[in-house]
Amino acid sequence: MREPKLIAMIPARMGSKRIPQKNIRYIDGKPLIAHAIELAMNSGCFDSVWVNSEDRVLGDLAISLGANFHERPQDLATDLATNREFTTEFLEKHDCDYVVMVNTTSPTLRMETLQAFCAFVRQGHYDTILTSVAEQAETFYEFKPLNFSLEEKVNSQLLTPVEKVVWAMTAWRKETFLEIQHAGKNPIYGGKLTTFKIPKDESCDLDTEEDWKIADGVLRSRSLRIAPQYYSISAKANPNDVVSTPNSFSEYVDYVKTGLDKMVVVDSEGAEIKNDIAIQKWAQMTFDVHQKKGTVFFAGNGASATMAEHMSADLYKNGQVNTVSCSETAYLTAISNDIDFAEIFAFKIRKSYFENDLLITISSSGNSDNIIRAIEAAKLKNGRVVTLSGFKFSNKSRQLGDLNFFVPSLTYGAVEVAHSSILHCWLDQYLLMLNKSVQTSQGRI
Repeated sequence: MREPKLIAMIPARMGSKRIPQKNIRYIDGKPLIAHAIELAMNSGCFDSVWVNSEDRVLGDLAISLGANFHERPQDLATDLATNREFTTEFLEKHDCDYVVMVNTTSPTLRMETLQAFCAFVRQGHYDTILTSVAEQAETFYEFKPLNFSLEEKVNSQLLTPVEKVVWAMTAWRKETFLEIQHAGKNPIYGGKLTTFKIPKDESCDLDTEEDWKIADGVLRSRSLRIAPQYYSISAKANPNDVVSTPNSFSEYVDYVKTGLDKMVVVDSEGAEIKNDIAIQKWAQMTFDVHQKKGTVFFAGNGASATMAEHMSADLYKNGQVNTVSCSETAYLTAISNDIDFAEIFAFKIRKSYFENDLLITISSSGNSDNIIRAIEAAKLKNGRVVTLSGFKFSNKSRQLGDLNFFVPSLTYGAVEVAHSSILHCWLDQYLLMLNKSVQTSQGRI
């Protein structure tokens, strides 16, 4: 028996109003439409992949990524155009048994889910297959309970799930679809209909900016692969033990010392590391960069930027390591003005960072968006990251690096002084390691 011929159709308009130009807007490092194209192209499921659009820019992008371009008529490019209309126009011009619509508005869809969906379609039992999410929660329709009783509250795991259609993927048998369409009826739910359930985190449907933020968060969390971390009752990590407003120089010295004494270092899994061991690990990372002729990147804002520049200069001058501080005025203003201030570090990392490199971030709050994006960009390249942060134990960057130094002080001055001390300690330990290596190679030890 001949296997059904499947082709992918990716509908995309340039004139979206709720999220303007969403298909060429970047999410997780590439245009939204590129996620759907690459997913379909790499799945191995389709005889051909087509972007169905009225816009040549989207068509050229599709072709550059290896897909085909179906240029729909302009009268099917308005907000009033329906799936029924543009799918009919497409099917009348392409040979297939099934068309699978892969929506650009579902960028969190995984490869294995698309492949499982197409395998289900190929069984040939249905004319229309919709994707859905099973929601095991109390659900109303017109304030009438659908899957629960108002007489009793039951645990959610005991509820009968309701299904929500999410349109991440939809498959139609061509013959049935056109037959129903030509009969003047609606083919979107036509013929023998079923649903294919997909995981909830793959069901994001980008209609609003709120949806965009949710999808962006899902994609970032996947790329970072952050291990679960849990609250630990530890006096050492309790910032409430630190004096928040020192009233004299001696109190200030004690305040800074207390922050350093209570410093917490964790690895990428959230496991705590002793301070001396952490500094040695960091020095060894730097020595590895030196041996492999890599580069150490620094990122910081404000006073942290001056520390980044200072350490970058010292490491380059004394440590025989290539460094980048991402702080050149022309570069900063160009990226901030032309792209986004939040991209000032990540842009350079995407362009210039390699696997043997190291990123060091310095941030008192640990939550600056440009710092978080820099870390994410480095992690996407399998790079190593060391973070320095302060203020709140729950700050974002403290959870993202291979080594994460957290100073539980509550003012910029104390955190910055502590960070400076930590940085100088690390650099001195690296220089000792480097000098010992040089002496050994010269036969002095």
